[in-house]
Amino acid sequence: MSQTHLQESVVPTRPGRKHNAARQRRRRPLQIGFTRSWAIVSLGIMAFGCVSPLIRHRYELSPGQAFDNSRNRALLLPINETEDVPDGLEVGEEIVFEQLKSYLESKGLSIETTNTYDYRSAANSASESVYNDRLSAKSNSISGEIEYSSIIPGLLANLESDADILILANMVIRTGESKSGRTSRWDGVKRQIDIPARWRMTGSGSVASIFVTVYHRDGKQVFSGYGGLDLLFAPNLIEEIYELIPDRLQHVGHIREGICVAFYPYFGKDETCR
Repeated sequence: MSQTHLQESVVPTRPGRKHNAARQRRRRPLQIGFTRSWAIVSLGIMAFGCVSPLIRHRYELSPGQAFDNSRNRALLLPINETEDVPDGLEVGEEIVFEQLKSYLESKGLSIETTNTYDYRSAANSASESVYNDRLSAKSNSISGEIEYSSIIPGLLANLESDADILILANMVIRTGESKSGRTSRWDGVKRQIDIPARWRMTGSGSVASIFVTVYHRDGKQVFSGYGGLDLLFAPNLIEEIYELIPDRLQHVGHIREGICVAFYPYFGKDETCR
């Protein structure tokens, strides 16, 4: 069981997006090195400036590009294919993907999926095609990095998909905040920390979220957003350590809420996620 020692500032107190064709998805340790607050594990995700007034989370929605019933066919790519995933999150991949697909279908989308092998083959082929096209064009320089949006038309063609939109989802590490209470808040959700009722927690720490991106089939990115999933660590008050929660990322209600928050307000501002 993963664990680390606590510092005094977080001890509970009693009351008183680039595409690299050669990149393979890697696992890396889920680390928590406490200083004066819980550690943050950075995945290099873009941070957007918009904050929803109703559901407080980070998102970006292109003007006039909210969900349109005329675009009701979606290709949902395998989860966690465009970011390196820390060890410890992979246990939730299957249930998060199932709930993501179910949620999108509840919005009237016809969902098409593909397996990891076919996706990677199609993406690498599309990336190579874009690179060769740029190489043959008259240019003073060419970069080995290709924006993900530029490979989408070729990706869809290689997969023989007639989807109107393409949806990417990655599970990521974010930072939850606790302010003299028993809950942690981040990315539009709050989760109860497992401590005695009369105890309080102050600090910030590593938690799990889902990051979703929506593209039109021409490669235009129209939406992206974060939604909080669940806590990853629980305090052991006797040993004064934090331990990785054994059954983390298995709470269907929390996962469903986080997915809903992540897509807000793409499916409309009247969305209610709780």
